[in-house]
Amino acid sequence: MFLVFKKDKIMAFVVACCTVFALFLMTSLFAKVPENTLETATTR
Repeated sequence: MFLVFKKDKIMAFVVACCTVFALFLMTSLFAKVPENTLETATTR
C-alpha cells in the first residue's frame, strides 16, 4: 500500500493542526477565573 502526499493535503493538515492548537491556546489563556469574584447564592 502506498501513501500519496500531495501539497494540498499537507497544507490542509497543517492548517487544521494550527487551528486546533490556536483554539486550545486561546481557551487556556481566557478560561482563567478572576481572583476578585464574589460567589453568591439565594434560596427561595
